Amino acid sequence: MKKFYSIGETARLAEMTIETLRHYDRIGLLKPAKVDKQSGYRYYTDEELIYLEVIGFYRKNSMSLNEIKDIFQKDFTQITAFLEETENRIEAEISRLHKIKFQISNLHKQLTSNTMSLFDDFHVKTLPLRVIVLADSLQEATLDNFRKLHDELYGKLGKEARKYFQLDDSAHFFVSQLTDSNKMFSVCTKFIDHPKLHYLHERNYLCFTCTVEEKEHAIEKGLAMTKENYGGEPDFILIKVIFTGMFHWKYEIQIPLP
Repeated sequence: MKKFYSIGETARLAEMTIETLRHYDRIGLLKPAKVDKQSGYRYYTDEELIYLEVIGFYRKNSMSLNEIKDIFQKDFTQITAFLEETENRIEAEISRLHKIKFQISNLHKQLTSNTMSLFDDFHVKTLPLRVIVLADSLQEATLDNFRKLHDELYGKLGKEARKYFQLDDSAHFFVSQLTDSNKMFSVCTKFIDHPKLHYLHERNYLCFTCTVEEKEHAIEKGLAMTKENYGGEPDFILIKVIFTGMFHWKYEIQIPLP
């Protein structure tokens, strides 16, 4: 059974004014689902709300009401194609906004919470279980790769990944000591079982921070300390990117201990 909304409820749900809905009715752009014969009150359903969202989206993208009206008056096949195109454009806009959010959130967190010096002392830290997704094609720390990271990972997880997975705003590298390869990754804060997921189990890590220029020397020193003090040579190391400005970053090196 359809649920009907008054014109006031519809205006509130669609974030439009009542006069806008009346105007759409007058020009034949969008009629209410029904009109009470005695009172003249207009009533709308969820279907009209969807069309109002479409209208609002294209109005924000500079399409005139007459252009939108012409599309709505076409046959079913053409309307369906139009709605599919709208869905694709909205997905593209969502992807663009996710990129912007990722960059701003990363920068904000690092600028407000990061108090570490440029080369911190080595210390042991217990890191909890982390569920990660590797970006196979992103292997270097560049601004372009940071921007691409989430799109690459969601693409790897599949078409409906954003419904079931959520990635934090971090950027890391998984560096294999066995194959001499490194891949970027992010940590899942929401996930379901998936063959592309990898699990970094809770364990102790030898951690330290360094500048970009110091990275190779610092890693060599950290590996030497691990071998000397803990008697092990790890199969991999992790590198967390820590942003210190819009175009600057340093690293936290995380070496797993035996």
